[in-house]
Amino acid sequence: MPELGLPIIIGSFTPQIMVTLFVKANFSSSDVQLIRDSVSIGRKILAKSGIGLAVIPPGGVSSREHIGVFAHTGSLYEEFKDSYGRTQSRGPGGITARTEVQAKMTGNTNRAVVLFGDASAQGSRGYTEVNSNFPYYCIVKISAAAKTTMLHEVGHCADMQHYMANRDLTDSATADEKNIMAEVTDAKADLRDNLNQMEIDLLKRSYFFGMLD
Repeated sequence: MPELGLPIIIGSFTPQIMVTLFVKANFSSSDVQLIRDSVSIGRKILAKSGIGLAVIPPGGVSSREHIGVFAHTGSLYEEFKDSYGRTQSRGPGGITARTEVQAKMTGNTNRAVVLFGDASAQGSRGYTEVNSNFPYYCIVKISAAAKTTMLHEVGHCADMQHYMANRDLTDSATADEKNIMAEVTDAKADLRDNLNQMEIDLLKRSYFFGMLD
């Protein structure tokens, strides 16, 4: 099983968002490095707001399997055109993988589940599933290789939205491109490094936020 190569918890007495990570079965060392970098960058951004990022192994904090593996192969999410001709995403493959990994999770399951894998969608680096029987969970497209995508998608799991990056919420032209929820080009993706108070408040109200004993 892949090793995170980082402490799973930093600062037990710090309020934490709790995530459980899974990667596709045919993972490479560079895939695991992306996961490691995503956790490190996420911790750095959240620390500015006094929030930690705890990686809870699928089997619980005492498990030595820090990152779980799912067997589903192929695309986790895809793009399609809605009735208005707008590009949307959906994740049938993600639901299959999420159903699979549910059986691997023990103990407190109040965690944001993140699946690192493949996607056929061309216009996005990740996807958050909100229309299933599971709590919101997210997917990171490994091939896009953006280290901030995990925190961006976990933000969606807390009901954070793209427009929250706007200084004027009604005007996308006022977007702060350094905000984690900003929609930016691939070249600017890993320059995102901040959260605003609205976003921090939503994280603190999310189902996966709390204190670790």
